[in-house]
Amino acid sequence: MDKKKLSLKEIGLPRLLILLFAGVILIFLSLSEAASGQKGQKDSKDETTKEVTVEEGKNRGLSEYEKRLTEVLSKVEGVGHVEVMITEKESKELVVLKDKPYTQETLNETDQSGGTRMSSSAKSEEETVLSGGSSSAGTPFVTKEVAAKVEGVLVIAEGGADGKVAANITAAVQALFGVEAHKIKVLPMVQN
Repeated sequence: MDKKKLSLKEIGLPRLLILLFAGVILIFLSLSEAASGQKGQKDSKDETTKEVTVEEGKNRGLSEYEKRLTEVLSKVEGVGHVEVMITEKESKELVVLKDKPYTQETLNETDQSGGTRMSSSAKSEEETVLSGGSSSAGTPFVTKEVAAKVEGVLVIAEGGADGKVAANITAAVQALFGVEAHKIKVLPMVQN
């Protein structure tokens, strides 16, 4: 068998450019497919988050905080059984993606006598981007979720009458939520 080497002259510059262009297109298509696959995974994750948020209401985040804080504080020495209530200053906010198309038109006219007239117009709109297409049944594409801001915390604990335990609870709540000490109230639980 005879091995034949190809040279640049035999392939030709036009064919080489076509091969190069085809390679670039293949790379671009594979990257866009990978990006759309990742976007699809992100969209489904966001839809799940939005469905839970809509179904369970705006206080879902705070009730989760209450549950977790109750669990954590009940493990602290001297606290005992505990109940927690958290109030909010501002509710949780979902920031949706907005499409802001902007068009600008400029028209220059010259009349027969040599006079010129220039007119321009600009148009800007804002539409909410929907996941799952542009149908009216789609849900808004959420780009960011801003947590609710805590206004105050009430902790009722079996060990709430002990000053050291109350101070530990107050310090823990301050560390977790950034709430000032005067907005945290620790009370002893009624013994039944």
